Amino acid sequence: MKKYRVLNLLLVCIFAFAGGVVSQPLMKIGVSLAADIEQERQVFRDQSGRGRLDIGVYNDQPMEDLYGADGKLRIQIGTYTGDVSSAEKGLPVMTFSDNQGRLKMLLRIAGPNQSPVLVMKDNQERDRVVLGLSLGDAGEEPFLATFDKNGVKHMVFGDY
Repeated sequence: MKKYRVLNLLLVCIFAFAGGVVSQPLMKIGVSLAADIEQERQVFRDQSGRGRLDIGVYNDQPMEDLYGADGKLRIQIGTYTGDVSSAEKGLPVMTFSDNQGRLKMLLRIAGPNQSPVLVMKDNQERDRVVLGLSLGDAGEEPFLATFDKNGVKHMVFGDY
């Protein structure tokens, strides 16, 4: 029984990592939008007057940004818009940034299968671990990919 729990945990981790790798090029679009959103948004400020939360619509897609006390983006929640495939427009994405404002992790739905994917990034915002369900395979088999410091992909299991 314990063997199945470990396997289930490993599969969940793998799927989460896969999403990140797939979404890296797309998230750069989303993160840059945080600074550009001026149309149709509501900004909520703390007692010092710093913007801590903004909610709005960009290219007809909802977005919500949460900022740290230093004004740096920490969490972004929204749906994909812009330069993505028509199959991915409107799919959800959530990003997490560190105290320096660097994108560290993505959780998203991606690809023709609309599969869950988790991507973990290093301090240079390069994908290092991607876990998810197959983006294009009808069997939706799980995958786990790691990327070494040189950006070389290593498949732990599955196909990504």
